[in-house]
Amino acid sequence: MPVTTLGANGILADILSDTLYLALLYGYPSNTDTGSTLAEITGSGYVRKTLTPASWSAISLGRATYDAALSWTITVTWTQVAYAYALCSASSGGNLVAYEFLTTPMAINAGSGGSTVLTMAVGSLSIEVN
Repeated sequence: MPVTTLGANGILADILSDTLYLALLYGYPSNTDTGSTLAEITGSGYVRKTLTPASWSAISLGRATYDAALSWTITVTWTQVAYAYALCSASSGGNLVAYEFLTTPMAINAGSGGSTVLTMAVGSLSIEVN
């Protein structure tokens, strides 16, 4: 049975009422993964990014966008290539809430000056229930 827009908005409001954590992944996630079984990037300075409930846009038509930039400072080359990202319920482990594959896999390397800042711009992260 399809979910109505009202139902999708309600489901999303429930999900986004809690703090979530953004994980970068070097493997492809599936619906059976958990926050503990994800193939998550490991590297100096890497941590999941905290997504606060107040920073999500108003929910419209079952969709919300994160209204803050997110960044990681890379001081040494991370050996993995990011293929996806995931929203998890905890800063480590936890439950897998949602995931998305990157359109273009991303090799993450330190810059010539010794560090690089990897940034997800305001509005580039969204979640949708349909």
